[in-house]
Amino acid sequence: MSESMALVGLDVHQAQTVAAVLDPRSGERRLERLRGAPSAVVVGFLERLERPVRAVYEAEPMGFGIDPSRTGKRSRPVAAVRRIPPR
Repeated sequence: MSESMALVGLDVHQAQTVAAVLDPRSGERRLERLRGAPSAVVVGFLERLERPVRAVYEAEPMGFGIDPSRTGKRSRPVAAVRRIPPR
């Protein structure tokens, strides 16, 4: 049986990230709170899923230090950076 790809949405904040994980094959979904700096906890979380991952994350323009090149070949994070309008 081939591995299914996990779909992950990340709401990234400086001290905490919320991860929504969906297995499209089974329909199973879950939410997890990741406490700590995103640069320290997000990559490890994606690696612990132990299967191919497609991840998107929303963050302020600085991205909170998530480096897509560190996530390995099984993970493909894509940033969805929101623009902050000038005041």
